[in-house]
Amino acid sequence: MNRALTTIGILLILLPLQAAELKREAGLVNYCEFYKGRTAESSYREAANCLLEALQVIHCPTEWVSPLIFTPEKAKDRAQFKRLILPAGADWFSLALYQGMHEYVLNGGLLITNSSLALADENENQIIDKEDGTTPFPREKFIGAWGGAWCSMGEVKVAQECPLSQGLPVGQWIRLAAPLAGRCTSLVTAEAALISNQIRKDHKPAEQPFLMYRQVGKGACIYLAGEITSKHINDPTIAQILKNIFSSETLEWLCEWK
Repeated sequence: MNRALTTIGILLILLPLQAAELKREAGLVNYCEFYKGRTAESSYREAANCLLEALQVIHCPTEWVSPLIFTPEKAKDRAQFKRLILPAGADWFSLALYQGMHEYVLNGGLLITNSSLALADENENQIIDKEDGTTPFPREKFIGAWGGAWCSMGEVKVAQECPLSQGLPVGQWIRLAAPLAGRCTSLVTAEAALISNQIRKDHKPAEQPFLMYRQVGKGACIYLAGEITSKHINDPTIAQILKNIFSSETLEWLCEWK
């Protein structure tokens, strides 16, 4: 009897510890909670809400989180999430917050961005103003890609057979229901899972990375260059791409979060 009671007691102690180790699926950064001005309040809101709706379509449990989750004081809070998401329009962050993103990836998190993260809140006043500029930090530390001028992307193609391209036909271009806008993107140290066509006014048609990833430390960063809008929520190709990005197979392939 005493041995049985002892065993039950150990289990009762272990159960809360195991529950505490369970991670939340995904946190979507509520950029406008912290940053004000220019695109922060216009394009961001639509992009964030469209991405949230698209994630609901693929049944990915997602909750809003503050940009401050990337501060040093919130390291334990961000460690609770398997994935943290930066929607299109979430473009400007301070170096301290970029460093928090880097640490999150290093420690096994999956950072998913629909923004090139090339811009810096250099004066750290949380207002996007003329004093702010660009930064190479995300490109060098965790994204591994560079986004520049704007372009349009209407077709995608598998560049690498992997969990990120699962369910998509190989060896052919796939026309999207509607073109996506986004940055002209080039790889630095990232690898492309999907490529797209690149349409720019007064430029010859070209190709570029569309969905890319970079493993850093125990985690990884995934960059989706095409920005999700209401036109793309019910596109079966976009839905499959999002399913792949947020799948457990992709998480286990890229990250050592367990």
